[in-house]
Amino acid sequence: MQAAILRLGLPRLGELNARRRAIARRYQEACAGGSVRVVTGAGCETVAHLSVVRTTDRAGLRKLMGERGIDTDIHYPVLDHRQPGLEPPVRVTDLHEAELAVGEIVTLPCFPELTDEEVGRIASAIADFDAVG
Repeated sequence: MQAAILRLGLPRLGELNARRRAIARRYQEACAGGSVRVVTGAGCETVAHLSVVRTTDRAGLRKLMGERGIDTDIHYPVLDHRQPGLEPPVRVTDLHEAELAVGEIVTLPCFPELTDEEVGRIASAIADFDAVG
């Protein structure tokens, strides 16, 4: 089944990745000057399979998005060195920035099938976040 799906999707892979990058760029534009910052796809060539933003008020951003009917997620909520299988936690170096980021990251919808209207709605919510927060 998966091979059949991939057989249909692989010829369009470049197009699908370009669409994801365009969505990520739109979110980055919406973040300009605000407290929400894009941490994926900014200034590098990426497939943008996830569009992750960072804010010190993650709960507030997720609440606003939810109120506007926009699903968000938190990918990788536990840092690798804090995974239960590695108890006691492994510390090989200072991971201060990672420790901060794990409490601030939010994953936004970023799939090629999003319509321009949906992307605009999400971008508007990002841009409005500081004003309504």
